[in-house]
Amino acid sequence: MATNITEKIKALAGHIILVGKKPTGNDLMISVNSNGKTRSACTTAFGRVPGSVSRCKPEHDIAHCKISIDSNGVVSITNVKSENYTFVNGMEVVSKKINSKSIVELGPNRFRIDITEIISIASKLISRIPEGNLRNARSKFETAMRSSRQEAKSNIAVCNTFTALAILAGITTIILKKAEPYTLLYIAPLVLTAIAAVFTVLKFTTLYKMRHVDAQRNAIKEYIKEFSCPNCGAFIGDIPYEKLKSMPQCPECNERLTN
Repeated sequence: MATNITEKIKALAGHIILVGKKPTGNDLMISVNSNGKTRSACTTAFGRVPGSVSRCKPEHDIAHCKISIDSNGVVSITNVKSENYTFVNGMEVVSKKINSKSIVELGPNRFRIDITEIISIASKLISRIPEGNLRNARSKFETAMRSSRQEAKSNIAVCNTFTALAILAGITTIILKKAEPYTLLYIAPLVLTAIAAVFTVLKFTTLYKMRHVDAQRNAIKEYIKEFSCPNCGAFIGDIPYEKLKSMPQCPECNERLTN
C-alpha cells in the first residue's frame, strides 16, 4: 500500500470499520467507533448502492461487512450476517485478509468498493483538527493568493514599462534617422528598442503561461483539502475562523472541530 495509506492504517489500528448501505438513501455508509463515540460518514464515491447490500446501523452494530485492523496493521474483512454476500477477488468469503489491491464486492449484484477509499474515509472519522489549524490553513491560503496576485501585478508593471521604453526608443530612432540620415546616432536607440522589445515579449510570455493562475488554483485545492470537516468531509472554508471558534462544530454534521 502507498505510504499515506499505510499511515492511515496505522492510525486505525485496533478499530473496526462498519460498511453498509445508509439507513435511508442509496449512499454507502462508513462507521467507526473511536474513544467510545461512533462517527459515521456517507459517500457517493462508489455510486448508487443496490438494495442487495445490507444497511449500516452502527447503533446496533449492524452492517453488511466490517473491516478490522490489528495492531500489526493487518487488514481483514468479515461478512456480518450469513444472508449477506461478501466477495474478495471473486470468491465469497466469511472472513479474509485483504490489501489495497484486493477486489471487494458486496451483495449478489457484486457492488464493488475500494478498500483504499474506505480506509481514507475512516481515517478522517477518527481524526480531529487541533485548534488553530483552521486559522493556519486560512492564513496560508491568503498568503499564497496575495503572492500570486502580486506576482501577476509585478509582471504586468514590467511589461508596461518595457513596452513604453520600446515605443519611446523606437520613436527616438525614427526621429534621429530622419534628422541625421547620414550619421549612426540612431543605432543606440535602435539597440535599446530591440532589447526592450525582447524583454517585453519574454514578460508577456510569462503572463501568457498563467503561472499565477496555476498557483492560485493549487492554493484553492490545498485550502479545500485542509479546511474540511474530518468527520463528514464538508468544506467549511466559507465560515470565518473566529465564528467557528465561538461555536466550534461542523454546520453539516455538528461534530466538534477542535479538541
